[in-house]
Amino acid sequence: MRILTVLFILNICTLCVAKEIVLKGQFLKGRVPDKVAITLFYGTISGKGDFDVLVKNGHFELKGILSHPCLALVKATGAPQEFGVWLDDGTIDATFEIYNHPLADNRPYLATISSTGTVDTEFYTQLYNHLKLLSQKDKLTAAAIEKELQKDIEPHIEKYPSSYLSLMLVNRFMDERSLGEAWGKKYMSYLDQNLFNSEPGKDLLRKIKRDATNQVGFKMADFELPDTTGKPVSLKDIHSTYTLLDFWSSWCGPCRAENKLLTTIYTKYKSKGLEIVSISMDQTKTPWINAIHKDGLTWLQLCDFNAWNGVVAKQVNLTSIPYNILLDKDKKIVGVDLKDGELEKLLDKLLSN
Repeated sequence: MRILTVLFILNICTLCVAKEIVLKGQFLKGRVPDKVAITLFYGTISGKGDFDVLVKNGHFELKGILSHPCLALVKATGAPQEFGVWLDDGTIDATFEIYNHPLADNRPYLATISSTGTVDTEFYTQLYNHLKLLSQKDKLTAAAIEKELQKDIEPHIEKYPSSYLSLMLVNRFMDERSLGEAWGKKYMSYLDQNLFNSEPGKDLLRKIKRDATNQVGFKMADFELPDTTGKPVSLKDIHSTYTLLDFWSSWCGPCRAENKLLTTIYTKYKSKGLEIVSISMDQTKTPWINAIHKDGLTWLQLCDFNAWNGVVAKQVNLTSIPYNILLDKDKKIVGVDLKDGELEKLLDKLLSN
C-alpha cells in the first residue's frame, strides 16, 4: 500500500558521528525463519549496507558501527514484504512475528510487535503497528488511513523538529492529497533548517521540484510494458476517451480494497469511453496473476517486475501506492491521485455528455 511502501523505503539519514549499534531481533510467535535479510538505506554498519543474518532459536543479532541513523528493511524467509526498523545509536531490541494478511490473500507478512531504543526507533514501530491495524480494516480507504496516521505524526514533528525521522515523515506524508500541499509546507516550516543541508533534506527539496511533472495539463510521455502474457504494450496504442493509469500491487491491502471500487467504476464508464491500465509493483509473476484473478480484474494489466525501479514508476516519480493518473484522449493529465469518490465525481463531469 501507499503508506506501507514509503515507510519502508524512504532514504533518510543524519550527518552525525558514527556510533555503535546493536540490533537484537526475536521471533515470539508464528513461523520462525532460518534467516533474515537486512538492507540499510543511506547508511552502513561497519561499511556494509546489506546483510544476511542467521536466526538461531528464534533470535538474530546485527552489530557494528552505524554511520548515521537510518532506516533498515528486515525481510524474513518466506514473507514477501519487508518491515522497517529505525536504527539509531545504542541497542535496539525488536520483536517480530509473521502473520497472514487478510487483505492480501492471507499471504505471510513480517511485522514488528515492539521495539525498544531511542524515541525515534520506538515511535517508528508504534506508527507502523497503528498502520497495520488500520490496513486490516477493508472498509477504510487509503485517505482515511492517512488521516488517522496524521494524528500520530504531527505531534512528533512538532516536538522533535531536528529529528531526521521527522524529516522522513514530512517527506512521506506531503505526498498525500488527503493532507495536501499546504500541510507539507506547514510542517516543513517546523523542521530545523539545517536538515535541508543534508542529503535527505536536499532529496526532499528535489522531490518537490519533481512532483511538478505530474500536473494537470501536462502530457504523459509514452512508455512500453509487458502484459500478463509478456506481450509489450505501449501507451500510444491505447485508444480511449479517458485512460486511468492505476498503480498497485498484489501485496498492498488498500490497493486490493480499491480494486473493488475500480471494478464498479469500470463497469459504469467503460461503454462511455473509459479504459483502465493497471501497472503493478509486484516483483514476481504468480502473486500478481493470482491477485488479478481473485479480484476479477478484466482490464489491461501491465508489469515489468522491477517494482519501484520500473520504467513507468521512475517516469512518474512513484513513491507510494495506490496511486493513479487520469489521461484524456491526447494523453494529457486531467487528474492525479484521485481518492475517496474524486475519480467517480470527475468521470461523471467529464463523461456527462
